[in-house]
Amino acid sequence: MIPGVYGKESFSMDYRDALRYLYSFLNFEAKTDYVYREDFHLKRVRWLLRAFGNPQKKLRFVLVGGTKGKGSTACILASILSSAGYRPGLYTSPHLNDVRERIRIGGVLIPKKDFAAIFRKIRIRLTRGAPPSFGAFTFFEVLTVAAILYFFSRKADPVILEVGLGGRLDATNAVDPLVSVLTPVSYDHMDKLGRSLLEIAGEKKAIMREKGFLICARQPASVGALLKEWACRRKVEAFFSGRDFRSRADCLTEFGSSFGVRSGKKRLRHLFLPLAGKYQIENAACAVQAAEVLALRRGFRIGESAIRKGLLNASWDGRFQILHRYPPVIADGAHNGASMRALRESLRAIFPGRPVTVILGISNDKDLPRILRELILLRPERIFATQAGNVRAMPAPVLAGKIAARLPRVRSVFNLKEAMDDAMRNKAGRHLVLITGSLFLVGEALNFWNSRSGCSGTAEP
Repeated sequence: MIPGVYGKESFSMDYRDALRYLYSFLNFEAKTDYVYREDFHLKRVRWLLRAFGNPQKKLRFVLVGGTKGKGSTACILASILSSAGYRPGLYTSPHLNDVRERIRIGGVLIPKKDFAAIFRKIRIRLTRGAPPSFGAFTFFEVLTVAAILYFFSRKADPVILEVGLGGRLDATNAVDPLVSVLTPVSYDHMDKLGRSLLEIAGEKKAIMREKGFLICARQPASVGALLKEWACRRKVEAFFSGRDFRSRADCLTEFGSSFGVRSGKKRLRHLFLPLAGKYQIENAACAVQAAEVLALRRGFRIGESAIRKGLLNASWDGRFQILHRYPPVIADGAHNGASMRALRESLRAIFPGRPVTVILGISNDKDLPRILRELILLRPERIFATQAGNVRAMPAPVLAGKIAARLPRVRSVFNLKEAMDDAMRNKAGRHLVLITGSLFLVGEALNFWNSRSGCSGTAEP
């Protein structure tokens, strides 16, 4: 029971009360033993939005799905729109340290007072009851509705929603987007979405709308063919990377990348993105193409200068983020085989020949064999198997045991601080430390380094 709840649906709620209320809902980000096709559906979200007057029908949305790069692509697009003079709302998941990271306008986190006020309204509405056949509301469903209510109250335009899991049954798919964006599809959540890439893509393609617009990153050949056939059948005007637009890297550094993008006959040269990692160029190209479609097909005013400025101002924590320079300490939330491959390629391009020590922690439901396949190719000097303080984390001794058969130089370490202390001891010069495998672990790493330097994120109180 939330403190201050009374019998007449009138109660007070501060930020801590709101957090407790939010975390009282079933959280599939912490609980993995659920049946996706039974426990996920859109009825609850649509009902709750309808109870608040369908605010989503008064907003303009961009929906960003895929397996990897969703958050980065959404963030870059939001930065471009801000530079063009718009007030974009941005909804992403998961968060690294503060749940308010998921809900931003113009890069600023939702204020605590607004967070509490919105959850008070939701609590009052749900106290009146929902159809019992719907089952229990979930953490992500309620938070998605809260984000939409906040964006509506603050007149955000447009609103960029990152899909949580899959697409077809995800809470974010309750809106009708102006444009849908699909980042690369790869193996992840196979126990929920399907064992083949085509099954996984089948769940994700549902964020497209008939006669709508799709921006699609480079995909495995079978996935690309499926998406093209489906887009054609549903009369979707689709723009595919490698066919309708393409990017080219000019220079990759630890400070970011310079690159060019071509869309049809239009070329943008000498662009700069301060997000390090080769894979971010593809994400940026998708964001640029989405901005072009919003301008040419949806009436937005987005010029070349806004694109350049938006790319230059983009910021996204936890992805090839350099926490320390001498020696380099890099945090990257690569949590599947494709993400780890992209990370490995970026490391070798930006830090060629550097010996690497890996601090690895993963969640129980992740595809460890595919992750290890990429780590073997990285040839790390040592691996510290550790675990984040999250219920989904694979215990460090179990992870170390699974790694040892493939990479013998592994040691089990109970927590990140101990792993960092050991990894950094007597290391300098060309040595590099990589923290990866889980965004939960990366969140702890950012918190650890920020507390040492006294840094904090952009937020209203």
